[in-house]
Amino acid sequence: MGNQHSIKNPAKENGEGSTANGGELLFLALATCYCNDIYREANKMGIKVTSVEVECRGEFEPGPGSTAQNVTFDAKVTADAEGKVIKGLMNTRIL
Repeated sequence: MGNQHSIKNPAKENGEGSTANGGELLFLALATCYCNDIYREANKMGIKVTSVEVECRGEFEPGPGSTAQNVTFDAKVTADAEGKVIKGLMNTRIL
């Protein structure tokens, strides 16, 4: 893709692994995708978005290598549009 970004993710105190686990980084990536998609789709609709807050959560079965399940989003979008238009934007299947 040509883009490279760095995120500070320090090592655990014992030096074995990072302070953030893969599940946390997965949910961060999903929330970031949702946020970016909101801005992209709003731009197509001529809507100016002033802020997006996204909380992504889910569950993992116990044990290493388990898959994410029941992943959900809570989001708050502030934009220069009526509430129903913003709600429609948020409910668009964009991921």
